[in-house]
Amino acid sequence: MGDQFVLWVSMFTVLQSPHFRSAQPEGLNGNTTYKFTAPSLAGPYRAQGTGRILDRDYPGGPYACEAVLFKGQWYLLGTCWSDRLGDSICDPIPIAMA
Repeated sequence: MGDQFVLWVSMFTVLQSPHFRSAQPEGLNGNTTYKFTAPSLAGPYRAQGTGRILDRDYPGGPYACEAVLFKGQWYLLGTCWSDRLGDSICDPIPIAMA
């Protein structure tokens, strides 16, 4: 994406290392997608801040997100799990690369 390589990682809190978990703000659900960037395909890949790409309260709580290029713009699509409504794919979320 642009001039950087991006690695999207979806993980549950129980799979995070203690070091990674300690970088997450208290009270935030750790079950989400994180972004790591690198100057080359070989890395090193690093998170900016916590690495989280969506806030805990983002509508639908998208998980297992994928980046999709559509008409020159990058968008994020993720799975929204709901026992009540059934699973769905979230509306496209525009990605702004920093």
